[in-house]
Amino acid sequence: MNELEKLANELRNFIYSRGGKVSCNDLLKWCEEHEIGLVTLQTVIQELYKKGIIRKSSKKRSFEVIPLVTVDIPEEIWLSSLTQSSTFKKGSERRSPRSTKK
Repeated sequence: MNELEKLANELRNFIYSRGGKVSCNDLLKWCEEHEIGLVTLQTVIQELYKKGIIRKSSKKRSFEVIPLVTVDIPEEIWLSSLTQSSTFKKGSERRSPRSTKK
């Protein structure tokens, strides 16, 4: 498993642990905790989106990473319904995102 796949799996598990949906602010905090930049985050989000694992809002926030170069991060991303019902790799949380609501 390469580094991008590891990060994608970690982000998927993070979204799952947050009830299946995260905000842009949550994603920025996750970036800081994993010591990755916004370009890497954008790449990981795109990989998960292309594989149908997540969906993303059309509303985005733009961040300038270097002068004249911006990165767009969705305001929200959430697990697709197919992903929510699938099992995760050993060691990840296995509770349903819906079970967190009372």
